[in-house]
Amino acid sequence: MNREEVERLYDARYARSYSERFLLSDITRPDAEFEITVLRRLLAAGASWLDVACGTGHFLSKFPQAARAGLDVSPDMLEIARKANPGVTFHQGDFRDDIPEWCDRWGLVSCMWYAYGLVDSLREIRTVMGNLAAWTSPDGTCFVPSPILGKSPRSICPVR
Repeated sequence: MNREEVERLYDARYARSYSERFLLSDITRPDAEFEITVLRRLLAAGASWLDVACGTGHFLSKFPQAARAGLDVSPDMLEIARKANPGVTFHQGDFRDDIPEWCDRWGLVSCMWYAYGLVDSLREIRTVMGNLAAWTSPDGTCFVPSPILGKSPRSICPVR
């Protein structure tokens, strides 16, 4: 993943249309709603939450009662996230970077919509997954939805 390329891709124009195109379309809305249902269960205990690669802050905006923070590499995505989530702390940064002050800090760490797929190698995937795990408190939860070809997340893990 070349950070500059990702920042160019996720520019202001792309950021303005992201939620409509990728989270709220007829095709993707059911998956986004399912993930909100899972997040609701995970946040029920009042956990602090870090959404890694938070983009426009769409998922964070659904839980204003939670102690939330976001991390994203794109300044343009973060600008929209800040507007959608007043009072939430956002950090511009790369999920491959070690952030020691976050170790064992968050009751819930999420990385939604396969953002970890932007990395270039298995070594970088290990780095990202290692960071997500390190930032999750010992009694916390790391939620990283994984794509399964041809399957909707709802058909794999139905909500009861």
